[in-house]
Amino acid sequence: MSGFDTTPRPEFLRALQAQKWKASGALSELVDNAFGPGRGDAASCSITYDAARQVLTVLDNGKGMDGVGRLFQLGNTIGRAPGDIGIYGSGGTMAILWLASRVHVWTLRDGDLNHDIVDWAEQIAKGEFPVVSDEWERATLVNTPEALLASRHGTMIELQLLRERKFVISNVQRDLAETYAPAFRKGRALWWTSLGKGGQMQRLADPLEEPSDPALTIEFDAGLVVNDEFLGVRGKIGIVDDLPLSRSKVAIGYGPRVILRTRDCYRSPDGSEAFREAGVAGYIDLLDGWQPYLATTKDAFNDGPVWDALMEYVFQKIRPILHAAKRNELMLLLEDIAISLQVRQSGREATGGRLAGTGKGPTPGEGHAEIKIDPTTGPEVRGKTPSGAMIRIVTLTGDEMEGLLCKAQTSGDGVDLIVNEDHPFTKAALAERPYNRLALELLVTRELADELWRNETLRQKCFPRADLQAIDGFVGKPEHESDGAAYIHRLLVDRVRRPVAVEPETEEAAS
Repeated sequence: MSGFDTTPRPEFLRALQAQKWKASGALSELVDNAFGPGRGDAASCSITYDAARQVLTVLDNGKGMDGVGRLFQLGNTIGRAPGDIGIYGSGGTMAILWLASRVHVWTLRDGDLNHDIVDWAEQIAKGEFPVVSDEWERATLVNTPEALLASRHGTMIELQLLRERKFVISNVQRDLAETYAPAFRKGRALWWTSLGKGGQMQRLADPLEEPSDPALTIEFDAGLVVNDEFLGVRGKIGIVDDLPLSRSKVAIGYGPRVILRTRDCYRSPDGSEAFREAGVAGYIDLLDGWQPYLATTKDAFNDGPVWDALMEYVFQKIRPILHAAKRNELMLLLEDIAISLQVRQSGREATGGRLAGTGKGPTPGEGHAEIKIDPTTGPEVRGKTPSGAMIRIVTLTGDEMEGLLCKAQTSGDGVDLIVNEDHPFTKAALAERPYNRLALELLVTRELADELWRNETLRQKCFPRADLQAIDGFVGKPEHESDGAAYIHRLLVDRVRRPVAVEPETEEAAS
């Protein structure tokens, strides 16, 4: 029977060279080969970039290859090895083809060296796949780069970069540092050296900050059952102070590298609960057994149901800290509103701060923000300068609020504003992006206005003389009772939307 030979032709290599890729992605394939337990199993890998010569060199101190030819052959795989993400035998080959016009590879094992050079343009022009040396010889300074010989074992790859390959060094360093965080946690080292003017050598490090509060951190050292098989995970997820939303993700890793970063574990499987607050981050490292569910691209899962099961498992574990992060976001927003309510006296900043947590009542402690509100100074404010009023914003649960959305009450030298953190109105304001600050401003200022209308002493501490005179026009007139509170509400809304600017201190005031 006759047939058509479908063996790929060497021109296929040109198609691989033209694929869309990033330098960091291609380099990571070579670092995978270095760190992979079933391959190099190196403790250290170094990347050197010579911009003047347009040469990239990757050196590791691993156990070396059993022949450099394996790197040049697509599909030459070690198979599955525990903790090693590579199973298809193509990533490294595509990387040296995509990055370089010419590549020289040396590998050193037990004092013996195997090496060869391949010029891709020449091979494609010939219409031939490269035939690579499998001869071994004793390693010496004559045939072996000094850095590799000093390591006594390992692999060195020198890449003459294609003219088209341009990249920003800092971006590549950042991507590699984020990708190999799991390797760093296992004690492996990745170095970058830039040659030439201003060049430097630096050890790349995981840029993810550790959770700041152990009480708001969840440790993982267990797993879940998938298709009747127990699959283990290890990790840590918690609240990280001042972490922006763009970095508030969980890094899912296998072996030495991160596969992807996700926020899928911040919502329930049925979508009834979804948390989009900033400040929650961490990592989950997948243990042996997860390989069959990973995509060949090493940046995704290829099994949707298994991914969903993993995300549900993580969500149920971290649900308490997601709620804590939501409470923190609410308190930050309310604190900012309180700061905007102030009218600064002589240009002085407001005093106060935020504490995360759930308050059990309208007293200083957890779950409140305190801001001191001072009136604007003038020639005279009722004969003297008032000392200011303290505004305490407290969040309570729906049960503790007994059905109320928000209330204000006088307490000591100020006012307690109490907000129901569980009410759908509050949740809806936080769920919008950006947050619906205006809705919360109207809620808080309405309650504060009613309380200030009832309490003349506090009013005098919160408003300048001109405003107080206008408010007094409503006092003692039953037909205008509601108008008095409404007028105060308008003053507060104007204040919170257009805070009074801080005037620079004079030399006399500063002294």
